[in-house]
Order: sequence, then C-alpha cells, then structure tokens
Amino acid sequence: MRQTSILVGAVAVSGPCCQPKIESSFLSNMAIKLTASLTIFTLTGLMQALGAAEKVFQLIDRKPKIDVSAGTEVPASFEGHIKFDNVSFAYPTRENQSVLQVSSVMIMHARRHSCS
Repeated sequence: MRQTSILVGAVAVSGPCCQPKIESSFLSNMAIKLTASLTIFTLTGLMQALGAAEKVFQLIDRKPKIDVSAGTEVPASFEGHIKFDNVSFAYPTRENQSVLQVSSVMIMHARRHSCS
C-alpha cells in the first residue's frame, strides 16, 4: 500500500489513512467553500447595486410637488417694469428653511438710444 503525506496547517500527516482519494476530496471541498464565499460576496454587491438602481428609478419617475406645466407663456412684447415685493422661496422638502428672501426689487424697462 502506498503512503501519502499531506500538510495540514503546520503539521504533516502521513500514513495509510491519507489516500489520494481523501486528498482530492479535501481539495475539492476547499474549492467549493472558496467558490461559495466568492459567490456570496458577489451577490451581496449585486443586491446593493439593484437597491441603488431602484432608488434612482423611483427618483426619476416621481411626480414633482411643483406644477411645472404652469407659466410657459411668453409675451410677444413687454414694456414697463417688473416689481417684486416681499418675495421668498423655499424648497418643498425644506419648507421652513428659506433659500431666497427679498424685500423689494424693481427691474426697469431698458430704453434703447441710437446715436446718429
């Protein structure tokens, strides 16, 4: 009977119990465990990516709180001035935090002068 030695950690094991069948079984068992751990690691990353993608698509598909269809008409001509009194702006998600606070602003119509 052929004797085979294998190294387990820092201890060499030899004797008739260590047949090539046992060695190949041990190595294939280790390969299966390594493959399983790598597969689990890869699947974890894949699931995180799928969760992030789902959140991105939810943000893209959501309906805005602000009506974006209003205010699309532009007058053909405009003369006069624009005046804003007590204007403030806050985002819908942070209504208590003002982003813009203007007490009064007046924009006068520009007069064109030609030099001859």
